[in-house]
Amino acid sequence: MFWQLYQYRLKRLVNDKVQLFWTAMFPIVLGTFFYLAFSGISNREETLKSIAAAVVQQEQGGKYTGDSENAAAFQQFLLALSGEDGVLELSEEKDYKTAAEQLLDGTLDGVIVLGENIRLEFSENGINQTILKNLVDRYLQGEQAITAAGEKGFDAVKKAAEAMFREGQNQEKSISESNMDPFAQYFFALMAMSCLFGASFGLINTQEIQADQTKVAVRRLVSPTRKGMAVATDFLAAFTVQMCAFFLLNFYLQLVLHINLGEQQGKIVLAGAAANLAGIALGYFIGVAVKGKPTVKHSIMMGTVLGLSFLSGLMQAGIKYLIEKYFPLINRINPAALTSDCFYHLSVSADTKQYMSCVIVLFAEAAVFGVLSTMIMRRERYKSL
Repeated sequence: MFWQLYQYRLKRLVNDKVQLFWTAMFPIVLGTFFYLAFSGISNREETLKSIAAAVVQQEQGGKYTGDSENAAAFQQFLLALSGEDGVLELSEEKDYKTAAEQLLDGTLDGVIVLGENIRLEFSENGINQTILKNLVDRYLQGEQAITAAGEKGFDAVKKAAEAMFREGQNQEKSISESNMDPFAQYFFALMAMSCLFGASFGLINTQEIQADQTKVAVRRLVSPTRKGMAVATDFLAAFTVQMCAFFLLNFYLQLVLHINLGEQQGKIVLAGAAANLAGIALGYFIGVAVKGKPTVKHSIMMGTVLGLSFLSGLMQAGIKYLIEKYFPLINRINPAALTSDCFYHLSVSADTKQYMSCVIVLFAEAAVFGVLSTMIMRRERYKSL
């Protein structure tokens, strides 16, 4: 009897095309959009390794002339930041008119004019132009240091220039052997949202076991099947569908989009199982705790899932770090944040202790939601069916 009920319930959930789309297909579609958007940014960043610029002399004399000591120090500063691994690619063009033409046709990102003062000329605003302006600003702030280093030779200038360049940069330090993709957090949060969408199946299961919600529930309650067995088979069927959706998304992200979720597949599955259980149990709790029409419960469920996903960094990665700074308790109990942290610890930090802590909390939340839902359902009584 148990397996027959399980098979019937499994067919019922699989045939719900709308909910199946949101749990299985929507995360894949959203992940594809993430990949296309972020890969475009990554490709654009790769082209910013070197900035094409020309250094030309102003025709009239002034502070910066080709023969002045200050101009020589500045040019040494630029040379120190150019070369094969440098941030600059200096053009050999010294004629201002030709350099200006190359600036207009896009060959150069900027032209540095040495005259009474250093003048930068751009044909458009962009990241390269911003970096070039920052380099000149850094030089003007440390001009005396570069001039003094010039007396010791080019190597001293190069060290000083590189130090000044690094001083204004944000450096990322890896705490594991893995390289952190700056956009990986979005995919971790996407996996979390996919698992929490299991709440929709939990909500459907409660609606079809409560006689005041659907006619299907009335027919099920008047049948000789025990309510406890019906709830158990419903939950198991929902968990089966959710795990299949999880495996599908996991396969797509890792093998098609090549997103690093960690190499320990067993722990990935364990994290997914814990998150799916928590998501389904959350749906059960909303279904029995919230009173009202099915549409009202569904709206609350969707708002809750999307709200938790937002707080985990799905829409804006920085929100999670702001919460960690000012309200860390939210990250400790938010199932979406806990799930994304599981994948972070697997693929980036390699912190098994923190990973297990997140998994345990997810199982605990699933148990709490399950117990509360059971207590509420046991108290339900109907005058007539």
